[in-house]
Amino acid sequence: MISRRDKLLIHPWEQRRFEQHREKVKSAKAAIDRSPPIFYPHVVQKAKKQQSERERTLHVEAENVRLLQSLADIMRSKRMPDFWREPRPNFLGREKLFETRAKSAYHNWWSPMESAAPECPANDLIKRNPRCPTCNGRPEKKITIIPEARIPWQPPRMTFNKRLLASCYLPNKTSLPQKIKSKE
Repeated sequence: MISRRDKLLIHPWEQRRFEQHREKVKSAKAAIDRSPPIFYPHVVQKAKKQQSERERTLHVEAENVRLLQSLADIMRSKRMPDFWREPRPNFLGREKLFETRAKSAYHNWWSPMESAAPECPANDLIKRNPRCPTCNGRPEKKITIIPEARIPWQPPRMTFNKRLLASCYLPNKTSLPQKIKSKE
């Protein structure tokens, strides 16, 4: 129930507002929102990414300055100095990395072909390379021990696969007849 005051003072205005709203709803037409989405700068521009990019460019610029300074220093100075503080190296008689053994050590080598090699005079050995056994006249032959019982292929290994052990396809399966008897 509506009171008299509400009926006379409030209800007409509410009724008028409701009718206007219904007219607007009837006259409304479909519309597409073509406006761009709202621009949020904190989403588009990542502050941490910009900071890391700035730091990277500063590092690259510092490296470029350092390289330019070193290039300028190279261009200012000569490549090789005009004077030598120590004597120049003799490239043909340069120092060896490994010490060479005395020539008497080479004559004590044993090789299986020693008896087959003809005896050559001592001055013949001096002309040849004493390090190379073939040039030295005593070629070394590698001794290989051949086993008496040779196996042409590797023997099959024992399997622990449960499926293979349960199947009847294994050639050395001994429980195959028992399996057939248990099925009958």
